[in-house]
Amino acid sequence: SPDSRVWREVQRRRWRWPPPHQGSDTKFKMSSSAAADSEGRKLFLGGLPFDVNEDDLRTDMSKFGELEDVQLPFDGGKHKGFAFITFRDPKDCKDASESHHQRPYRGREISARVVVPRGDPAHPDGARGGGAGGERPGDWTCPACGANVFASKMNCFKCNEPKPRGGGGGGGGYGRDRG
Repeated sequence: SPDSRVWREVQRRRWRWPPPHQGSDTKFKMSSSAAADSEGRKLFLGGLPFDVNEDDLRTDMSKFGELEDVQLPFDGGKHKGFAFITFRDPKDCKDASESHHQRPYRGREISARVVVPRGDPAHPDGARGGGAGGERPGDWTCPACGANVFASKMNCFKCNEPKPRGGGGGGGGYGRDRG
């Protein structure tokens, strides 16, 4: 039908299909992106409202410093709910993260974290490079069995021990179970 042809053309132009396959240019973009990861200049924003667009992100995040890149992935005509923002200065990236993490952004609480390369000991998955391990702020260690338990849980997932008063133990860390 004519409508589906129009829609396909709109999608084709939006995605710039076929994607450019210019070897050296693509390698340069990938290496500069990886460099931004290791330098602490890339910010991950998760849980974004679906009415947010790239211009909104540019305007709101440029308040923290000069931006190099904004990536807002799309699928089926709407964005996927997350974005990557690359700053020129790592301090600006950290400031944006601290200002937005677990705070409302345009009516929805979002996650804002500085990207850490996989395999880096500071990565949430640790040096293991995968899985769902690693302690996060507020997680607690069960005093009875030593399991690392999510901060939001009031009882240990393994032995049902109640969370100690005051949030409990810290501890935990890589290699322990998460709950």
